[in-house]
Amino acid sequence: AGGAVASLDEAALVAAASSGRDVFVKFFAPWCGHCKRLAPTWAQLAAQLAPRGVDVVTVDCTVHSELCAAFKVRGYPSLRFLHDG
Repeated sequence: AGGAVASLDEAALVAAASSGRDVFVKFFAPWCGHCKRLAPTWAQLAAQLAPRGVDVVTVDCTVHSELCAAFKVRGYPSLRFLHDG
């Protein structure tokens, strides 16, 4: 998404994953200290990977718990790279 980190819900993640672009997802919880420390690096990564066709996004597992369960998220942050869906 142009180098900005987008926060996605299930529909948006499905759309992103089927867009033909690769998607790098950080599943997180707002209270997670490691997640907070990763945020600036995640934003830098988004800017670096956007020109290469990779969308760097986040999913808040306190809001989208079913989506996080579907991706077998067991701890925070959890990172998943979705190659071409």
